[in-house]
Amino acid sequence: MAAAKRVNNFKDLFELANEFNVGVNAKADLANRGERLILRVKPIIMKHAADEDGCFRMTWKAISTQRSSYIGRLVNKSTPWLLCFEEHWATDWVLKRLIDQRVHDEKRKAKRKLAVAEEKKPEMSKGKHAACKGSHDDI
Repeated sequence: MAAAKRVNNFKDLFELANEFNVGVNAKADLANRGERLILRVKPIIMKHAADEDGCFRMTWKAISTQRSSYIGRLVNKSTPWLLCFEEHWATDWVLKRLIDQRVHDEKRKAKRKLAVAEEKKPEMSKGKHAACKGSHDDI
């Protein structure tokens, strides 16, 4: 488990896989910042970790134990080399990283939409809309 603490990104996991000689598939999956591994795992998390509308609102930690266990088994089935690491921490790390990033992206997108909506609200001036300024003064 001490090795898990050294992993902060896919490059670190790549180096660890090389150090422990996990195999050619691991090296291929983790090359280019885990590009191929992400492509393998993404359909699984899209189907099993996203809401019905395809949004990610729950972090890896918030997902139920049964659901996270099921997702982990599916990932291990598609990328069995992840099982080479003790206590399956690599599978959990990958899932946490990918799911939590999508949750963060969803929140950032929602904040951005809210900010844009706030900018588009018409200015209020003395109880009148800025667009109507002057048009009601004639009455």
